[in-house]
Amino acid sequence: EKLASIRENANFFRRRLIEEGFKVLGDEDSPIVPVMLHHPQKMAWFSRQCLDKGIAVVVVGYPAVPVLYERVRFCLSAAHS
Repeated sequence: EKLASIRENANFFRRRLIEEGFKVLGDEDSPIVPVMLHHPQKMAWFSRQCLDKGIAVVVVGYPAVPVLYERVRFCLSAAHS
């Protein structure tokens, strides 16, 4: 039941991001939802904006990924609604 809830939450979140125009990576049904930022200076700002709204994210930038391939990762759980 929890796995089904995680899958449903992740797919809903992924679908809404795509509908809003975000470039979303990763596999469908995965609770890890990577979203491309494509700008090194956006990473810290985006992370702070999320934190201010109570959303914990992981930002990934250079040297882990090439410059201009910066991304943010959302991790969904069954508790998200």
